[in-house]
Amino acid sequence: MSLVKIEDKLERCPFCGGEALFHELDGDNGVVGYYVECTECEACTMYTNDKKDAIKRWNRRVNG
Repeated sequence: MSLVKIEDKLERCPFCGGEALFHELDGDNGVVGYYVECTECEACTMYTNDKKDAIKRWNRRVNG
């Protein structure tokens, strides 16, 4: 598993305000999935096979 830090594209954690890390899951045939995780409280998105979708899921905020 490799970690790619892309702070400029990720919002801070909606739960604790911690820094977010972007994870790439490596398989035998290359990257097989992505997710974003908080470095403080370990909140994370679901795994997805689309890099942009993982970022979009993390940056989603509910208003109201």
